[in-house]
Amino acid sequence: MRKLLLCSFVILSFLSPIHNMPDEGVILNSDVFGPYKRFNDDTNINFSYEYFGYNYATISEYISYINPVTSRVHYKRDYESHIMSKGETYGFSFPMLLRTNFNDDGAIIRITIRSDNGVIFLEEGYLKPYKKYSTEQVISLTNYNFKTEGFSFYFKDSELITIDDDIVFDLDKMNLDHDFYYKLDLSKLSFICNNKKLFYEDAYLTFNDYNHIFKYLEHDQNNLIKIPLELYLWNKKVSISLKGPFYVNPISFEMVTYPKDGFIYSNYFFLPKNAKGNIDDTNFTIQIRGLGYSKYNLKYVLSYSCDASLIGTCMSSDYCVIGDYF
Repeated sequence: MRKLLLCSFVILSFLSPIHNMPDEGVILNSDVFGPYKRFNDDTNINFSYEYFGYNYATISEYISYINPVTSRVHYKRDYESHIMSKGETYGFSFPMLLRTNFNDDGAIIRITIRSDNGVIFLEEGYLKPYKKYSTEQVISLTNYNFKTEGFSFYFKDSELITIDDDIVFDLDKMNLDHDFYYKLDLSKLSFICNNKKLFYEDAYLTFNDYNHIFKYLEHDQNNLIKIPLELYLWNKKVSISLKGPFYVNPISFEMVTYPKDGFIYSNYFFLPKNAKGNIDDTNFTIQIRGLGYSKYNLKYVLSYSCDASLIGTCMSSDYCVIGDYF
């Protein structure tokens, strides 16, 4: 009986590992690297990573640049190995070869880190040259999706993440359709932004006021009025709203952008009474400058429609006041 138990113990010891092999790898987070432009001078990318695994290990790094079209490796460098202890942080630098290895197709950059036991880190990302869209682009039925490949990248939780622009306008959600003429309601205007964050320099709602029905608002030499807008990103949806302050005359619905006697603060942009005929012929345009990582300058002419005035002349309104002189 004793011999049998001893034999069983030996068999179990052979089948079961004496200890579990620890996971081995690196922890890497970084700031954003880029954007990178073709023909710029070569530059170095500097980051650091923390090693975890064994108490000590021999570590080495490998960098490759790969042509995304031919899959040919046109640059590869093996870095000298070094000893790292568990929890130690190591600074690492490699070149961004913009002049010699970065054409219009961009490049796949691959970063490999090895230890004595093999590859413990392997990440790659497809990077394309950065292009700044300085000229204004008009949003239309054939030009509504603004997308670029990654031209910057960063590390988050040891994953290489490229930065892209992907902005899509649904033109059905970019119109001003009102049941009644009395205010501009921008709450239904929106577009999709698949970027991680929303960046823009400024945004405006513009329209021409040739008849000066908005007599208290500032006009330029072409009778153009610019109303500041704000953009908000939530769950990939960008909402558009007016950026105040605004003040309205509660009798005439005239607007000003500063405190004035007879005017009260308003969260809405009202349209002057009895001016529906003029407004119907007005083109309202949304202009956004510096949108996204690529700094798009975009322009979209809104369609505006309303069925009737809510309050105005008795000939054109659902509600009117006899003797109304506004």
